[in-house]
Amino acid sequence: MDESGASTKAHLTRYPSQTLLMPRRERAKPIFYGVDSFWPTLIDFYSVHDDTRVLWSSRAHRKTFHTLHLAFSSDSTWVIISWSLWSAWFSALGAGLFLYGSYDETVFAKAAAAANSDSNETPLPLDYLHRWIDLPYFVGALSFFVAQLLTYLEVINCCHDLERWLHEYVHADPPIRKMKWLGFSPYRIDYWSALLHVLGWFLLVCARGYIYRAKVVYGVVHLSRGDPRIFWGHWVPSLVGYFALTVGAYLAHVEVIHRWFVCRLQKLEFWVTGTNCVAVIFLFMCSIGQFIDPFNLVFSDEGTMNSFQVGATFALVSAILMVVEVFRLHLPMKHPAYGKFAAVTTTTHYGTM
Repeated sequence: MDESGASTKAHLTRYPSQTLLMPRRERAKPIFYGVDSFWPTLIDFYSVHDDTRVLWSSRAHRKTFHTLHLAFSSDSTWVIISWSLWSAWFSALGAGLFLYGSYDETVFAKAAAAANSDSNETPLPLDYLHRWIDLPYFVGALSFFVAQLLTYLEVINCCHDLERWLHEYVHADPPIRKMKWLGFSPYRIDYWSALLHVLGWFLLVCARGYIYRAKVVYGVVHLSRGDPRIFWGHWVPSLVGYFALTVGAYLAHVEVIHRWFVCRLQKLEFWVTGTNCVAVIFLFMCSIGQFIDPFNLVFSDEGTMNSFQVGATFALVSAILMVVEVFRLHLPMKHPAYGKFAAVTTTTHYGTM
């Protein structure tokens, strides 16, 4: 960092947002969410020159960190290199494939019922069902997995030194960072959220891959419990995977609402992460209903399939909202302080109190 950057870092003081409730000091460190403490707070930066306020939040920070300078220079390539946009598109693809596979499973289930009632009808071969039902499910889970890998890379490659980030932000300097493929940030909520999502979708890829290769079962609701290989090949990774996704989705929601339990209906990111939470819960309910009620005494196949389709629909809505969110985060009107001191002398310090 240059001399002015070092001076900015030396004089900068960070302050927790006054609009949020901070924990007592004896309970948790009242510092900065996503950086130093596993606690949902925000950070305020102030300028003594014109009383400008910069409110930092981890989600907006990481989704614009590598691309904001391109958006301000009218360079449309940021759309291509944005990990957030690619993650949203892959999530939308995964949700669409889940809906496509569930539609095929519903149609083929009716055809199978008609074949059972009519001796002249030929049952559909299992390979045919795998191709049109389980392959979309598998590719859909793989798409979600790729989306979460991109989110994980986004999390570990954003700047954790906020003083350095602030200097780059107000001087409109492009970030220069060495690409990292692995990272460990145990005090950051977004890190654990991304890690749990990667783990959850990896397990679900394994579960759907097993069903795609299975010889006697297919789909989401046409599964059995008696074979131990199906239990360990599908049910265990599926249930553990959905549990990991549920916890990860909640942590991602906490990241944007900045409290453990609160509604911020006016925030777009609240709806992005909130619909994702609902999606994961419905998908988890489908898996649990199938597992605990193999004889359909309480949860019918139709009901669990409806739960799966509702979850996939909410996942699709969440992905579309994420695309809108990323474009909105790159609007100049969202960053009035960006490049504020780009043409100012290097003796000016931002954020000193």
